Amino acid sequence: MDIEKTKSWIYKQLSTKKVKFPSENLEEEDIKDLTCDFLQELKAIVQHYIQAYDKIKSDESYSTKSLKEKLNNSFFIYDLADTLGFMVFKKHYKLIFAYIKPGQIRIKFLKQKPLSEIEVFVDTYLNAVSKDTMSIRWVHDNKKGFIDKEILVRYYMKRFLEEI
Repeated sequence: MDIEKTKSWIYKQLSTKKVKFPSENLEEEDIKDLTCDFLQELKAIVQHYIQAYDKIKSDESYSTKSLKEKLNNSFFIYDLADTLGFMVFKKHYKLIFAYIKPGQIRIKFLKQKPLSEIEVFVDTYLNAVSKDTMSIRWVHDNKKGFIDKEILVRYYMKRFLEEI
């Protein structure tokens, strides 16, 4: 957990006339913070996979002819300028994780084609679900079952690697 964010939250609570205690449900501001935290956790896992990819590129034991061709280009990761989130980029492919609203993240996987055409492979949402008053869990496009961050990133990185 980010210490600066935690300090900011405590300062905000102490600066109000009356310290706010959680009501029956999480407040929207808390859900926003948790959504941003979840995005940062996803970004850290994606960065881990990109670092592993880069290490494979430099490791001679993986240097088969077919792999060298696939490993030719690098992945890049950028923060989004217009909203909270990040984008993974390689060649003409983009994998975007974007904050939509408290409790909702959009995942878009697309390819930029010539003449400004865009082919969209995935356009889906992660939604926060609060089953009790003090926690949220994430679901993928309102499907049953909760998200495991590692499995989610593996799924999208696999899709990315299949396309390149």
